[in-house]
Amino acid sequence: MESSAGRPLLPTGGGTDGEIRVYRWRWYILTVITLLNISNGALASWFQPVADTTAQFYGVELSEVNWLSLAFLLTAVPLGFAATWVLDVIGLRAGIILGAWIQAAGAGITAISTLHDIPPSYRFVLVVAGQVVAATAQPLLRQSPAKVAATWFADNQRATANMIISMGSPIGAIVSNLVGPQVARPGDRHSLQLLVSLYTVIPCLTVLMATFGICSSSPPSPPSISAAKGTQPFLQGLKMLCRDVQYWILMLTFGAGMGTFQTFVSVIEQVFCPRGYTDTFAGICAALMVLLGMVGAGAAGVLLDRTKRFEEIIKLSAAIGTLALIAFAVLSNYPGVEVPLAISASVFGVTAFAMYPTALELSVEITYPVSAATSSGLLIVCGNLQAIILTFMAKYIPPPLPPSQTSHAHCGKVVPRDFKVMMLVFAGWMTVASVTLLLGLKPVYKRLQVERTEANNSINTDQPSPTT
Repeated sequence: MESSAGRPLLPTGGGTDGEIRVYRWRWYILTVITLLNISNGALASWFQPVADTTAQFYGVELSEVNWLSLAFLLTAVPLGFAATWVLDVIGLRAGIILGAWIQAAGAGITAISTLHDIPPSYRFVLVVAGQVVAATAQPLLRQSPAKVAATWFADNQRATANMIISMGSPIGAIVSNLVGPQVARPGDRHSLQLLVSLYTVIPCLTVLMATFGICSSSPPSPPSISAAKGTQPFLQGLKMLCRDVQYWILMLTFGAGMGTFQTFVSVIEQVFCPRGYTDTFAGICAALMVLLGMVGAGAAGVLLDRTKRFEEIIKLSAAIGTLALIAFAVLSNYPGVEVPLAISASVFGVTAFAMYPTALELSVEITYPVSAATSSGLLIVCGNLQAIILTFMAKYIPPPLPPSQTSHAHCGKVVPRDFKVMMLVFAGWMTVASVTLLLGLKPVYKRLQVERTEANNSINTDQPSPTT
């Protein structure tokens, strides 16, 4: 057991021995939830790098394979509200274990869809069902980072813990893009069965780790003063959020950034191919956005824990990210500018990932004593909602590329589409959000204020009274 400086707990605290205390077991809990998010990210995208092989195995068109990823996006918004309630009211342990079992069930159904004994006409139905079930677990897992950080980690570790768990899903996507093409081979049904089986291992392992290793929603003694004081009931917290203008500004602008990034990554190949850029280059840009973005998120987490400068980091990230996206929107209209495109995409990825843990932690700071699961969870719901809107816009706004402009197109059998207007929509969407954030967000760090005030009061109480 690790102990902090042994500060006396507040009279309202719930510690067992009168101290603020952190436990080594928190790292096990962080590891389990991070692994759950990694496996969920992999399950959400396992078929994308092997879409042709997947379509061939299940006997469907490529357009139908896209429904496997839409299952995750379409379930995120309605189930996001339910996940917020589960994590806040029923408890972190119940929410994580429930999410682990649902995810394992979804992975199992997907694995069953590859068995020889399943009639071909039922295979695709089963794999879609498996994806829908696994998608049901996503909100419980993705909305847990801020709750875990606030409940189990000291005030100088919260942002880092939030960042580590939040990066689980992108890591899973990277794993699927690296492993998929190496394992699944076109025309080899056994290779696809092996691939799906591999993606079933971690969900089955983590469901055991969660069920038997996470024994409580909170530690015996709280890790910080704010954790000791507790939070508002769920409905009361929702009422407080509805009246909080600063929270609305943060939620809508963060949602714009999250939605833009998710949609942008999903269509980047379609943006590139009409201008003659290869799928390999599109994959490199997407990988740079995610890999360098994780570096940006890590740096942001460490800086936040050391400096607590939430406002400066999120505003700087939003401004630089918007400028990078505007540059990309202009450059993407021209062939032969690979290096500037890769640089602008990378900068956008770094800033977008840096904003993610920053916004989640900032939402808890400015809304305290609202529960972390509620304030941060609704931010993610808003991001998913805007991603759905932008995804449908990206599907219907870009027109077919005029025949006179197809000389550079490198889209294979896919009809190239002109994303010029859609890229301007992305840039405009982010510009409006960033300007609103820069001018409108004036946060008050309520959680930090409470912790510092109570800590100072505790120090003053411990000092001997002056003698006369």
